[in-house]
Amino acid sequence: DNEEALRLTILLPIRIALSILDGLSVSSLTRQARLLPSSARLRIRILLTQVNAVSADEKKADKANKTIRTISCIASLESKKNHLPGMMRSLNRLLIAIGILIVPIGGMLFYRQTSLLGLSLKEGVETTAAAVIGMIPEGLYLMVSLALAASVLRLAAQNTLVQDLKCTETLARVDVLCVDKTGTITQPEMAYCGMLPLATQVTEAQLEKLLSDFVSNMEPDNETMQALQKSLRSDTARKALQVLGFSSETKYSAVSYGGQESYVLGAPEFILGAEGYAPYRSVAEEAMADGSRVLLFAACQPGPNGRGISSPLPLAFVLLRNPVRENAKETFAYFHAQGVTVKVISGDNPVTVSAAAREAGIEGADRYVDASTLETYEDIEAACEEYNVFGRVKPNQKKLLIQAL
Repeated sequence: DNEEALRLTILLPIRIALSILDGLSVSSLTRQARLLPSSARLRIRILLTQVNAVSADEKKADKANKTIRTISCIASLESKKNHLPGMMRSLNRLLIAIGILIVPIGGMLFYRQTSLLGLSLKEGVETTAAAVIGMIPEGLYLMVSLALAASVLRLAAQNTLVQDLKCTETLARVDVLCVDKTGTITQPEMAYCGMLPLATQVTEAQLEKLLSDFVSNMEPDNETMQALQKSLRSDTARKALQVLGFSSETKYSAVSYGGQESYVLGAPEFILGAEGYAPYRSVAEEAMADGSRVLLFAACQPGPNGRGISSPLPLAFVLLRNPVRENAKETFAYFHAQGVTVKVISGDNPVTVSAAAREAGIEGADRYVDASTLETYEDIEAACEEYNVFGRVKPNQKKLLIQAL
């Protein structure tokens, strides 16, 4: 069995990668992934870069990326299917210990019945069997299963979907809860609240027309753009020649109308950089103090080789707001009473996130940090101990934060 597992670990991921390049279907590959032991997942991640290097076809490389990520997820889920929760593992250990101890205890009981008490062989076997059977906790698993089922029913009464019986034990062990801001602390619907002009050479009406043209060219693929389009979308907007959609890595989106006319909308500190943002920081943070989300709308030039942006010229701060959920304070007060620490992890500005967390009654909401300043894993570990609110968190940092906790 060990040799077969080793063979699968080494050969199957390679076969899968080569099959991708040969055009094998995703469904066929995912069936193969179920054979992978958990140790093969690291090899799959390594192959992710290798497949890109081998494949010159961009579409084929993209397909390889997506397929291998799917396979990795399936392998991970398969390895967790047979994972027992702590309580069930403890019960298994208890039963193993009882099973081992019953053998010598049964022998001693039989010896006592026949040699010391003088019972016949038949009577000795019967009395020993009766005593040994009584030592076996036959109803223990049943009682535990009934207790977990009762917990599931209580959770269901609170409109909670339970997908796995053992999750109730996991929930009971929680001492840190990580939440997002938008849609969790606040309501998912975002509202456009207006602009704060920064450029004197452009009137507010002109700014609103430029912003209307900008959002009308974007796909409504996130709450921010949906809110802006609800208030500003126009059917007569200019059509952009190039559109750069929002990215969680860059924290901005952009459009270009050709020539030297391009515009960008996103996080001020990411668009302007630390030095460029400094003159506008006080204005932005004053607007963020009530929990408003502040975006920068700026004119710009295409970046080097047509990638990204350069030379941003601030035009206005765009203000949006998410109202905090009505039951947020009550919910977070319950977690605090249960000894659960709540940490807010968001891609928004830390000042905005802190204001929303404070309004929701989260303990330690005033202790916040800008995750873009956390450069090493040691910085992240130290921040997890000190802060409860994390802003400007990138997708890859979220995983590191969870690992550090």
